[in-house]
Amino acid sequence: MPTTTREVSAAFPGSGLTFSYPRTWTLTRIRRAGMVYAGIAYLSSRPTQAPCPPQDHVDCAGHQPRPLRPGGLLIHWYAWGTPAITLATQPGRPATIGGHPAHVWTGRAVGLCHTVHGSRTVQAWITQSPATGNGQLIEMTACLSGSAQTAAVQSLLKSVHLPT
Repeated sequence: MPTTTREVSAAFPGSGLTFSYPRTWTLTRIRRAGMVYAGIAYLSSRPTQAPCPPQDHVDCAGHQPRPLRPGGLLIHWYAWGTPAITLATQPGRPATIGGHPAHVWTGRAVGLCHTVHGSRTVQAWITQSPATGNGQLIEMTACLSGSAQTAAVQSLLKSVHLPT
């Protein structure tokens, strides 16, 4: 649920994921799935481009090839559904997000974040099986241009809810 009138709540029934985010951000739902992961959504501090046509590669759906503006962000949510991707194989510090075991890593821009000229990456991996820490993972990758949005990303993670 939104914590203020300045926030919007988003729910994704396929994964059970819900979270709140600032009303000034743009949400783009992704309806694409690969063999081992499924895109859930993009959040951006500015409008994202329309998803790719069906014949294009799954990774291009909703990507924002333009560089981030100073103070901007792009967040990608997706679900991993392969036994090879476990919480134990992910970097970062142990955490609890939405009552589920998680890892959170913050560092220089890598992958998508490097592509959009971000300066920092915040990644969170959340298990959907709180009892074991195994099973499908929900991943959030936040690309930041500067540190102005760091508190907003932390607030987003605190708002996450997944069914137990």
